[in-house]
Amino acid sequence: MRDLAKLSAILWVCSFSTVAASAKQVGEAVADMGDVDKTDPGGFTLMVFCIGFLFLLVGTLIGVTTWYFLKGKKKSH
Repeated sequence: MRDLAKLSAILWVCSFSTVAASAKQVGEAVADMGDVDKTDPGGFTLMVFCIGFLFLLVGTLIGVTTWYFLKGKKKSH
C-alpha cells in the first residue's frame, strides 16, 4: 500500500513539474532574456554569475557527499 502511495506521489510531482516548463515557448523565454541583457547588462551578468555559482556550489556539495559515503568509514582496531 505504501509503495502505491509513493508511486502516486511521484507521478503527481512529475506531471505538475511539466506545467511550468510549458508556460512559454522556448523562443519567447530566450527573447525575454536577450531583452534583459540589452536593458540591464550589469544585472544580467550578475544573475548569470550567481546562478553559475549556485550550480557550482550544489555540484561540489553533492560530489563531496557522494565521495564521503563511497569512501566508507575506516574500521578502528
